[in-house]
Amino acid sequence: MNKTVLRFLVFFVLFVALGGVYERTWHKPVSPYFTRSYAVVSGLAIRLLSPKEALSVQDSVLSSGGQPIIEVTRECDGVSSFLLIAAAVLAMSAPLARKLLGLGLGFLLVGVCNVVRITALYYVFKYFPDIAEKVHVFIGPLVVMLPLLAFFLYWSRPPLSVHARTA
Repeated sequence: MNKTVLRFLVFFVLFVALGGVYERTWHKPVSPYFTRSYAVVSGLAIRLLSPKEALSVQDSVLSSGGQPIIEVTRECDGVSSFLLIAAAVLAMSAPLARKLLGLGLGFLLVGVCNVVRITALYYVFKYFPDIAEKVHVFIGPLVVMLPLLAFFLYWSRPPLSVHARTA
């Protein structure tokens, strides 16, 4: 195994472990802020897409016509996804400025993908309740994780000038 790959793996495991410590300690008191924020922003997206939708948002629950449709829970607040991309970005051998850019873009990408996921799940739970749980469990995570993987693969490439010199 090459030294760079081994270094990445060691740091990745270390940062994932630190993320696990966060999950067990600070996540519980911080999570309500994330879940409420995602519910509000997803509610805005739904209102934009369906202005006549009888939508209400109370804490982290999105309801339609007084019926709860979907609740954004601690497990769906995007923190775990961000910790995963943060571990990958921080484990890479890159200048600090590039790592900070990767963390910032990763955070934004997690947020956007999570709003898309929650918004889509709202419609699925409301209009297709028979398949909603399967979509939630099997497709929902992919809406966040696949773009994060694509982002990391793109971000972790050497700068274009390095490619140009070696070609």
